[in-house]
Amino acid sequence: MLYALPAWKLEALWDVLLVLRRMVAGDPDTDVVRELLELLCADLVTPARTVEQITADLEKVVAVLMLELPAVKAVATAVALDEERDEAVIDAYRQITAAWTAAGVRH
Repeated sequence: MLYALPAWKLEALWDVLLVLRRMVAGDPDTDVVRELLELLCADLVTPARTVEQITADLEKVVAVLMLELPAVKAVATAVALDEERDEAVIDAYRQITAAWTAAGVRH
């Protein structure tokens, strides 16, 4: 499923990623957030994930959202205009999923 993401949501993801990166780097200003995230991950995420793993996962997601392939523009245009998914759009989608695979994102 493809979903058009408003720019403000992507910016919010970037902000979260920047805080996660600061935590991984050991920034003492993020200790409270790290403790909260570690508690949440231990209790709510199965299997449990570390802050480092969550950061790596979010980096992959943001990388995919930021893909600047011509294929992304072709698919985004088709989705935004609710156009029929012809062979060109399907091929563009295949190019995007190949980029996701190369980035390590399961789809």
